[in-house]
Amino acid sequence: MGKYFFEEDPACAETRQGIYRGIKNEKCYVWKGIRYAEAPAGDGRFGLPQEAAAFEGVREAYSFGNPAMQHPAGRITAGMSEDCLFLNIWSPKADGRKRPVMVYIHGGSFVKGAGSDPEYDGTILVSEGNVVLVTINYRLGAFGFLDFSALGDGFKPNCGLHDCTAALKWIKENIEAFGGDAGNITVFGQSAGAFIISALLTIKEASDCISKAILMSAGPTLFRTKEDAQNLAAQFMQVTGLDTAEKLKKASAEELLAAQEKFKDHMKLGEGTFMAEVDGEFLKEYPVVSAKNGSLNPSVPVLMGTTREEMSFLYIKPIAKALDIETMFSAGVDREEPELQEAVQEKYKRFGKRGPAIMMSDLIFKLGCTWFAEEASRYTDVWLYSFDYETAFMKVSGLHSFHFSDLPFVFGNYRHGYGRIIFLLTPFKKEARRISKMMRKDFLKFVRTGKLSWEKCSHDSLPAKCYNSSVSCRQLIDKDIRDLYKTTRYKKAAFGESDEGVF
Repeated sequence: MGKYFFEEDPACAETRQGIYRGIKNEKCYVWKGIRYAEAPAGDGRFGLPQEAAAFEGVREAYSFGNPAMQHPAGRITAGMSEDCLFLNIWSPKADGRKRPVMVYIHGGSFVKGAGSDPEYDGTILVSEGNVVLVTINYRLGAFGFLDFSALGDGFKPNCGLHDCTAALKWIKENIEAFGGDAGNITVFGQSAGAFIISALLTIKEASDCISKAILMSAGPTLFRTKEDAQNLAAQFMQVTGLDTAEKLKKASAEELLAAQEKFKDHMKLGEGTFMAEVDGEFLKEYPVVSAKNGSLNPSVPVLMGTTREEMSFLYIKPIAKALDIETMFSAGVDREEPELQEAVQEKYKRFGKRGPAIMMSDLIFKLGCTWFAEEASRYTDVWLYSFDYETAFMKVSGLHSFHFSDLPFVFGNYRHGYGRIIFLLTPFKKEARRISKMMRKDFLKFVRTGKLSWEKCSHDSLPAKCYNSSVSCRQLIDKDIRDLYKTTRYKKAAFGESDEGVF
């Protein structure tokens, strides 16, 4: 177990469950649709993932596994299923060497996405960096992030977090069979994936599998309290008519997904309806509190970053309506004293008409990122970055350097998903490719060494490398804005110092 079958078939790898045969593309080997756990369904629907079953013979890993259940209007619909706990692996030529491992956890507001999304194809990252890349699926929405635990022991909170932990444990146990180094695993993710990573860093059975962490557009303060999460689940049952344990378990996956969408419409929180919670057992405290208390593993260095204007899509009306970010913002800020609300608005006037989007970018992403970095930097190495670059389309559309616009630059995939949109008006991509290579070079250096060339964070200083036409280093968020939020109810909630949730 745990070796390449070089002489017989270099695309075969032996795992604890059995032998998988992958395929070779023009630059690397790829294994798709490897089951890392059994997804509970039926009576076990809201339970913990179970160990994947062993099998005999050689299993072909030529096609992606089922994506998790998600809204049919999303980009992923074919084959979606509750049976979704699969991962995919890209690795250079099979030669028996141990390479650094990168595990990517996708974003999508906890309700959409999959490790099989074409923008996460690992061919470029793997071939340039001589690393092994793994992408994973995990349960989403009501299936993965509603807390029905008040109904009994068969219902667990944070099922999606348990899935990601199970994936990391499988990877650490089996990745050497695919040319990876089980002692050098970097977990990285964007948006909801980065939120998940901030939680995994506090969970011992997950953090034991992590050597380094990269959080892209993280919000390590955006977690529900257990009380809020259970209240939300109770509302779900009331609104959807799935008001007993038996109904929740007996409903088909399609019926539960339809109920999920009905509930989202009812709550008017859009994509912010579902998120992880501090359940007190598996996730014992807010990640930023763990960072403050020094209970994160000090041997795990962290790279964190945001785009310059994460929430600039507020200016695209259909998107703003779908996400309903204004409701989330209102819920978070309207609890502050009127004087503070006025002071906040006054601070952002200097940004002109883009002030509201920048304010939302700070509230949802940058403040949580900086608070986490401030606290974690007392105990471990933390570096920050800011993605500021804009293509012609990003400028003309008014999106600027928006949420997830850095992803194509990290993976180098310009023809899929977001990359295809971002480069619509950019036939000449020389500068963009230069910045893309620079980002990948930095990410890969961090993966290999756990070090970066620019100044680390401290409790008092938050320097960030800014990727743009010309590279610079500046504070991720202005000090006067950081100071403005020091005594807010919002910050107290983010640090678990009040009974109120962040939203």
